[in-house]
Amino acid sequence: EGQVEEDCRKFFYNFGPNRLEELLQQECEEGIRNFVKNQKAIVVRDIKTELTLNLLEDLKKKFIVYGVVIEQVNVMNVILPREMRVSLMATTNYDVYLQK
Repeated sequence: EGQVEEDCRKFFYNFGPNRLEELLQQECEEGIRNFVKNQKAIVVRDIKTELTLNLLEDLKKKFIVYGVVIEQVNVMNVILPREMRVSLMATTNYDVYLQK
């Protein structure tokens, strides 16, 4: 129970509930961008599990100093920007054309 009290103290005195949602959203967006930068665009939709685990570990480290314990992260959907989808389709179609 001492750890819970310490976490509460850190959270309220060093961070506060008003900033939690804002900072959590920013960190999630940054974590996802940084992870996706290192992946090939063709596999982005297939890496949700790896992305989720990576994001969970990153958020745990960043938020524990505020007394916030992150236990679970869910990535519900991966949507590529339209321009990227069109570009990937064109590349795939061209690759198929070259293989004929």
